[in-house]
Order: sequence, then structure tokens, then C-alpha cells
Amino acid sequence: MSTSNSFNIDSISEPLNLLDVVEQMIELPELTSRAEANEKNTTVAFQQKSDLIFLIGTSVDDIASSLYLKEFHNIKNSGASYFDAKQDEEMRGEIKRLTGVGILQSVHEVSVGGLFFALFESAAVKALGFDITLPIEFRRDAYLFGESKSRTVVTIKDVNHDAFLEVLDDSKVPHTLLGHVTKNELRIDDESYGFMDELKVLWNK
Repeated sequence: MSTSNSFNIDSISEPLNLLDVVEQMIELPELTSRAEANEKNTTVAFQQKSDLIFLIGTSVDDIASSLYLKEFHNIKNSGASYFDAKQDEEMRGEIKRLTGVGILQSVHEVSVGGLFFALFESAAVKALGFDITLPIEFRRDAYLFGESKSRTVVTIKDVNHDAFLEVLDDSKVPHTLLGHVTKNELRIDDESYGFMDELKVLWNK
């Protein structure tokens, strides 16, 4: 079973500066309300600088029903976000396999706020950051802020990279190396999005 919608992503323009989106969204109650609980969630937390960041699951150009679409573009009714039950089952199966091998440092499913805020919440626990490069085949705003289901951010130690790829060698589930954990700065496509110490002040208001 899969769900998609008729919302046309091309009907809206992608913001030239995605940092504007981050600054507007980071203080929204839907995200700030999760700050306190997030601090106690050791499962989602990035553990150390230089760990590799992967996205497990299928990405699509979909921003329907996302917080980004509602708050930044003021479009409240856009249909359900993309979901495919088979893809979801396969993604969860791979996360279970990787967990069983014992090489995952952190696990955070993409949900409200999209990929950016999954990364942000994982980094925030220990005041770390991230440096990622976005795939060119997707719209940057959809990839970062879309809320299509069945995607999970995981981190591993660099030394476990080969073992990680070996587990996924026969997998049909997409796995994308996004980048790595940093000491404190948030960087996307070689552009700075600020430092966690400063951004957490806004998020924790």
C-alpha cells in the first residue's frame, strides 16, 4: 500500500536561502515542544565528532502536509505526505539488521520538520553539529524539510564503514552517505547554518 497526493511541488518556488527557513522554523512550538524530551533520548543522539551520517530509506520530492509548507509557504491543505508500506517495512527491517550487528551509534527517524530537524535533534543532545552534502537529484527544500515517511538517520564510526556497507550489500533499501558529525557547526553544501550552541538557545525557548 502506498499513498501519494496531487500537490504539485513545482507550484511553489524554492527559497533562495534555506537558512531563512531554519531560522523561522526553529522556534515553532511543534519543534520546540520536543526539546526537553530530546535531551533525554540517548538513542537519537550523535555520539562523537567524525562519525559518518547516513540516511536509510527512499527519498522523494515531496513537501505535502509538512510543517515547512504550512508555516513558510502558508499552505495548510496539501494532502498526505508520501508513504509506501512496503518501503517502510523494508527500511525498518534494515534498521533492525544494523542494530543487531551493533554498529549503529545513533538512530533517528525523520518526522516533523523533515531531515534537517532529525539531524538537528540528534546533534543537539551533546551540542555537536553536522556537515552534509545534499544529492543533486532532489529539490533542496524537499530533501531537508519534506516529511515523507520511511526514512531514518543513522550514524556509525568511520572504522565500521565497511561492515555497514557489507550488511546493506544485498539490500533494496537506498542508503545515502550524507556527511559527518562535527564539533559544533552545522554545514550544508559548504554553507554554514550556524553553531549548535547558539541555535539551541532559540530551540529551547
